[in-house]
Amino acid sequence: MFLAAGDPASAAAALDRADGFLDTHGQRYAEGLLLRARTLAAAGEPAPVVRAAADRARRLSAERGAHLFADRAAVFLAAPLVPGAPGRRAWCSYARPVS
Repeated sequence: MFLAAGDPASAAAALDRADGFLDTHGQRYAEGLLLRARTLAAAGEPAPVVRAAADRARRLSAERGAHLFADRAAVFLAAPLVPGAPGRRAWCSYARPVS
């Protein structure tokens, strides 16, 4: 919600809290990994930082057998950067682009 509202700082704080609960209870959910990459992109982080987070999401999701999330991360990685907006992706939806 915070990310959709244009508040990446609050989104990052919420993800940090969620990570703490995941670590405490030992449960893992792959979607949070890609949300971290999206949050970094929305905050204007450099493209290599965003790409590293998205690649980590793709790799860990695949290792955990969460193929849907690995595919979403791969689609995110394939999207072009928005000119003039460092780290932001032009297309970040869950749907596949139409060729």
